[in-house]
Amino acid sequence: MRNGMWLLRPFFLLLLLPVNGLFAQSLDLANKNNLRLQLDVFPQHVDFGNVYVGSFSTRFIDVHNIGKEPINHLNIEFMQTMDFNVHHDCRQVLLPGEGCTIDVTFTPNYEGWISDYVYVEGDTSSERSTVLLQGQGYLRSRR
Repeated sequence: MRNGMWLLRPFFLLLLLPVNGLFAQSLDLANKNNLRLQLDVFPQHVDFGNVYVGSFSTRFIDVHNIGKEPINHLNIEFMQTMDFNVHHDCRQVLLPGEGCTIDVTFTPNYEGWISDYVYVEGDTSSERSTVLLQGQGYLRSRR
């Protein structure tokens, strides 16, 4: 407080909202050129829970252009591992209001916690979202 007046400084807010037991990242950030981010990726964390070794579980990641301009260089990066398999129907150019889906299948090959990442990047490096994939492979009890 200076001379009886409060000084307000700008700040950025990262808000995690629970949706169906998952967390969505809500961003309203401006980059140094004052351009709004256009890429919305949900969820930011995909938990497959416990999955029997040799069986599988599939989850989906939604990608949307929430801006007013096209995303001209949508890039989705991941490592195809023996435990996570990633497929998508996303085009390189995503027009305003358009979206696409990333399908992730978890097929554990061994017992224990397994994790990996999917990276979704828009036109600028500030529009990069990292989605954590994790699950636990476990063996059926033999009786």
